[in-house]
Amino acid sequence: MTVRTPTLHAALAASSLALLVAGTAAPHASAQFFVGEPTDDVWAYDFASDPGRDPVIRVWGDSGVDVNPSGYPGTPFSQPFWSYGFASWDLSDVPPGYRWEGATLTLTVVDGTVYDADAHDIYVRLLTGPVDETTWVWGVGPAPVYGDLYRLAGDDSQVANGPGSLITFDIPKNLPVSVLRQWAANRRIDLAITSDCQQAGDGQVVRFASNNNLLFDGPILELK
Repeated sequence: MTVRTPTLHAALAASSLALLVAGTAAPHASAQFFVGEPTDDVWAYDFASDPGRDPVIRVWGDSGVDVNPSGYPGTPFSQPFWSYGFASWDLSDVPPGYRWEGATLTLTVVDGTVYDADAHDIYVRLLTGPVDETTWVWGVGPAPVYGDLYRLAGDDSQVANGPGSLITFDIPKNLPVSVLRQWAANRRIDLAITSDCQQAGDGQVVRFASNNNLLFDGPILELK
């Protein structure tokens, strides 16, 4: 499939995005910084048995729409259901001189995925707040930011090849300054993973590894 061009707040000039993720002004500390797996992630679905400890995160939407416009994350006990993945990475170890230059997010697909990569897409969105899987409560925690402005398509062309295939996202540097300030203040990066495949109608669902499994193949974040 063709990866869509990011539309994440392109109005801001690159020169205005020299905001530091951590510390005070200094030369760029490194070309890349490996953050690794999220410290917190949840499977955001009203029937999830243990959303903060499940080794698999499942995402689906509604036949071309990846975020339910009517509620968070959807109205319980109604069709179609919605399922999102929320992930939060700790920035405490980021070098003091690091400047935000974008990031790469990688998801590892696991067994049980039934998904048509030509017909549907996987997205990463901003979250309205940080995730803490130890205190996360259905319908109370953060939600994906709604609207096409905050939807970034990943390269899901290999998903149909089965377990172990990867979904990659190139998160651009030109994010809203308010988002970077929030991440710097919280010392965390918080993201939502969504999908527009219709689980209720055609049984499709994308399963990718959580940070709670034993294989260390949960969502991986690398800062540029």
